[in-house]
Amino acid sequence: MRYPKRPSGSQVKPKIKDMVLIKDRPAEVEARLVAGHWEGDLVMGRRPSAVATLVERTSRFVKLVALPDGIKALAVRAALVEAFRSLTPAMLKTLTWAGVEKWLIT
Repeated sequence: MRYPKRPSGSQVKPKIKDMVLIKDRPAEVEARLVAGHWEGDLVMGRRPSAVATLVERTSRFVKLVALPDGIKALAVRAALVEAFRSLTPAMLKTLTWAGVEKWLIT
């Protein structure tokens, strides 16, 4: 059976503007000294249901974001934007999304 060739990891280009390699992220993110750096993940249920989890790295504050419109990129993006609206700009520095191990979304 023949399979299509896939580009290696080094050839894959980011699809989100201004993405940075996680290995190149600022030291303050890794040290957890400054608030405003978030980690996100998607949790899917048995039925077609899903929730996005957002954890602030310094305080470990958790936000759960319902995804009633599904898990497609545009629906998740809209839900995340709405979830982050209630926070001050000082609390919105970066988002590292699980499953995108290599990239940091700034």
